[in-house]
Amino acid sequence: MSNNNSPNGHQHAVEPAETQEPRPSQSVDAALESLIEPDDSPAASLSPLAEEALIESLRSQLTDAENRALRYQADLENFRRRARREADEQLKFANWGLITDLLETLDNLERALDSAPCTSQSDNVLTGVHMVVGQMKDVLQKYGCVRIEAVGEAFDPNLHQAVQMIESTDSPPNQIVQELRAGYKLHDRVLRPSQVVVVGPSARV
Repeated sequence: MSNNNSPNGHQHAVEPAETQEPRPSQSVDAALESLIEPDDSPAASLSPLAEEALIESLRSQLTDAENRALRYQADLENFRRRARREADEQLKFANWGLITDLLETLDNLERALDSAPCTSQSDNVLTGVHMVVGQMKDVLQKYGCVRIEAVGEAFDPNLHQAVQMIESTDSPPNQIVQELRAGYKLHDRVLRPSQVVVVGPSARV
């Protein structure tokens, strides 16, 4: 067996030629599908039943959002009404401290009238003081301050303060027979209770 020699005297092995395997041919439909970009949106891959469930979920979320908005609107309206009511209350009773001080002055004037001797020389002065007292009461009433009824009324702990209890056969139990200091209300609130003398429960046997 003879060997082929190269010109430089080295031997080379003869390499077999590469053979290319045949590739399967693609169909026309498969080639067209490969050219179309797929839709990655979730709804594109949902079944009709899943789409209906998604729609119902979105409707439920929308309804919840609308209900929350209505509740927030109602809360805001309630807050506005409460703020207006509190502002009206503050304005209504803004003169509380001033009227309380004026009542002390009114008490002193009335005590002075009760203790002043009636003489021909003091008549003019007493008449002037009576007029001042009357004007003060008119002003107080103008701003919602009214006197609490006491003598002859049944004792009411919300309006009266009992400083003394007596026995009496002329008046029924729990009746006020004397007022020691007048009480007043400012609108619907008791500014100060009347200090009174009350017939005790054991007055009648």
